[in-house]
Amino acid sequence: MNLSYQPRFPANSPLKIGIVGAGEIVKYCHLPAYKMAGFTVTAICDLDVEKARKLAEEFGIDCVCKSAEELVALDCVDIVDIATPAEITPIVVEYACAKKKHVLCQKPLALSTKQASYLDSIVNESGVKGAVNHQMRYSPSINAAKDMINKGLIGALSHLEINVNVRSPWEEWEFWHKTPNYTMWGHTIHYFDTLRYLLGCTPEFIYTQATHGVGRGVGFAQLKDYSYLDFGHDIKAQIDVNHDNKCGMDDWKAGFRVEGDKGVINGINGALHNYPHGKEDEIEIYTCEDQQWKKPILEGRWFPHAFMGTMGELMLSVINDTEANNSISDGVDTIKMVEAAVKSINENRPVYLSEI
Repeated sequence: MNLSYQPRFPANSPLKIGIVGAGEIVKYCHLPAYKMAGFTVTAICDLDVEKARKLAEEFGIDCVCKSAEELVALDCVDIVDIATPAEITPIVVEYACAKKKHVLCQKPLALSTKQASYLDSIVNESGVKGAVNHQMRYSPSINAAKDMINKGLIGALSHLEINVNVRSPWEEWEFWHKTPNYTMWGHTIHYFDTLRYLLGCTPEFIYTQATHGVGRGVGFAQLKDYSYLDFGHDIKAQIDVNHDNKCGMDDWKAGFRVEGDKGVINGINGALHNYPHGKEDEIEIYTCEDQQWKKPILEGRWFPHAFMGTMGELMLSVINDTEANNSISDGVDTIKMVEAAVKSINENRPVYLSEI
């Protein structure tokens, strides 16, 4: 089966990247992905300058800066890759826009729709291109499913589900612990964005419930959440996430299912099956016409391969003067979904996106 699922990016891009942040995600995802794609990273900064210096040495980055303000002022930086907590993002975006630099913002873009809309407005007003690092949509299995859907292989869609049952090391990510509902903003947001990507629209309403893990004191968040999403036109979806699996990795699961009137797609998110090591993504499709399962072989996984896609889409938008598929304007709708889900958890009721 001939599938188009690899992330898009320009070959031999002239655009040079400066990265704000030198944390785990930059070391294990951003920089390895950019190396695979042949992107040029010219500068990096972090509050911990020594951490930034070590990554610069490892990945051959020439400039180590002491601040984001210093980095965005460099002539050798065209795109500012912002890999910081959401609270820091507006400051760096403002610096970048003032210097007419394009921006790739880490997810979550913001912790409210109001803040996300503000970022969208200042990027648009400055005339630069902006995008959000919603990488899951460019993972091999999701992109392959998107291609199958676009080709009409399973017909009109009716039901989508995402199921994740793992043990996530939230204890290690202390920067999240003071944020209420941080597992929604830091993790489930990926699944909301992926549903939007596959369907090309936002739901009419979301009903989310969440519970705490047993005996795990890791800040102000529930470690299990379940969402029902109504997209209208007979299209429904559900997301079931458990970060508190007490069994070994053999019991971990992370996958999705898309049902249509002509067939079904099942996918496996390999990156989460034995995180952080990961395995290749998998996908299979059953069509009523063939009446058999077909399992194309995919190459790559969410981490780090999909990170080529988020930066690649931004580069293509700059080169072609178009809006990126993962633009900040597009990302505002994903933030709206998370805000609605959090409101639903707190008020124990379905929340219509028109309320946000």
